[in-house]
Amino acid sequence: MKALTKINFKFNLEYLLLAFLFVSIPLKNSVNTTAIFLLTAYSLIKIRDFDFLKLKRFYSFFIFFALVVLSLTYTENFPLGIRYIEKYTIFLIVPFIFATINIDKKKIFSLLLLFSATIVLLSLYCEYYVISNIVLNGDSFSSLLNKRYSYLNFSTPVDIHPTYFSLFIIISILTVFQLILNYRSSTKIKYVGILLIVYLVFVIVQLTNRTYLLALFIVLNYCIYFYLLDVFKRKYTLVLSMVGINILLIFGFTQTGFAQKRIQQVFGYTYANGYKHEDGKKKLLQWSSAIGANDNIVFGNGMGDAKTSILNEYEERGYSYYLKNNYNAHNQYLELYFGLGLLGLFSLLLILRQGFILVNKGSFGLYKILFLILPIAFLTESYLERHHGLVIFVLAYASIILFSKDSNDLGAFNLERK
Repeated sequence: MKALTKINFKFNLEYLLLAFLFVSIPLKNSVNTTAIFLLTAYSLIKIRDFDFLKLKRFYSFFIFFALVVLSLTYTENFPLGIRYIEKYTIFLIVPFIFATINIDKKKIFSLLLLFSATIVLLSLYCEYYVISNIVLNGDSFSSLLNKRYSYLNFSTPVDIHPTYFSLFIIISILTVFQLILNYRSSTKIKYVGILLIVYLVFVIVQLTNRTYLLALFIVLNYCIYFYLLDVFKRKYTLVLSMVGINILLIFGFTQTGFAQKRIQQVFGYTYANGYKHEDGKKKLLQWSSAIGANDNIVFGNGMGDAKTSILNEYEERGYSYYLKNNYNAHNQYLELYFGLGLLGLFSLLLILRQGFILVNKGSFGLYKILFLILPIAFLTESYLERHHGLVIFVLAYASIILFSKDSNDLGAFNLERK
């Protein structure tokens, strides 16, 4: 009895720490950092359970981190270089935690459900904030999807950039859909799940992040296909249904509120006051600046000098808007290229390649699509520059690497009909 109590205490404490980690991902950086620190301390206490063979699987993480450390030898801004090392130690910490504590797919899935519940609550809080302002300002509820109450203005209360908020919602949609597929026989789970998905889709439209409107389109097609696969036995019925659904989705995304204007801004859109948006052209100018900022093709300028390099390039090219707003490259591949050169870029591609190969070999259900979306999203955002993006990236790829050779497959991510 004493031994059983000890086991239960260990399991409960371990799970509580993991739950704290996942729930704190969308919260303030300091809260999530505390969760990581506590899990690291717990892992050190359990050092006897450390599995070196598991740790070896994360070789791509260690190569990336080693290049960041190496860049200290030639970066001029040494203090900033140290800050990057401190930030990127998560590439060492998470593998150590995963190689020490007891974690399986079933546990991860339950943690993702907690994460999704947190995202739903944060979304509802933002919704309450927006609706309160609509009432206070005497505006019509039809303005809910206008610029004044969407995009950055929607996510302000929780201090999450729309890019990362949208990514969190995509993960939540996949989690709820996976739950529905795993428990198809439960009518309650099915209808509650569908209502949650419809609401979360609406929130992404409110956030109007263009990359994730595209990602949402891909995810919904992917999920609905698996759901309808057993509903319609005949292929032509399935195809016609998917065509009809896609027409509705395209119409909804391109004709709704501020999202419509955000999409038009990519190709050029002029407002009534004469202000013109050419976001596609501006993005190309940013990327060309990032390429031009690199003084060393092989090793890059060093992580400590990366931000200064691109800001100097903006100044030389006369791009005052980007300089004034202190913009990074808005492209993770180019961010590493001028920071760590081709070696740094290849180290990131190595992580992405390892994840892509392993996720296709293993049984990970709907989550496979996430490992297509993240590399695409890297084209328009420097995810590893912000804590929200860095943590979700490391946890996602660490999970795939951990479970890729795990014989203890509990089927939590399988498309099993229950």
